[in-house]
Amino acid sequence: MFVQEHDHVDIHKEAGTKRVAHDEADVQKLVSCFTTELMASPFAQESESLVTFDMGVVLPNDRADGLIRRIEKGRELMNTSVCRETVEH
Repeated sequence: MFVQEHDHVDIHKEAGTKRVAHDEADVQKLVSCFTTELMASPFAQESESLVTFDMGVVLPNDRADGLIRRIEKGRELMNTSVCRETVEH
């Protein structure tokens, strides 16, 4: 049987008062950057292309597709490597 011997309750550091206040301040800074147009708001773009926050530069679709294909290719290579090592050992 579990018996709690003290009234102290552990709180994860991410849920602590200081961390929550710090995170909220960071969110407010980002919102301010978007509303003052210091950074391009990704939510105001009509395009479905990838956009950088700092300059509002749109990544060409062929480049974006290339990035997505690299993720898929990396997974394929990883699976091939794991399968090869499994068979060899």
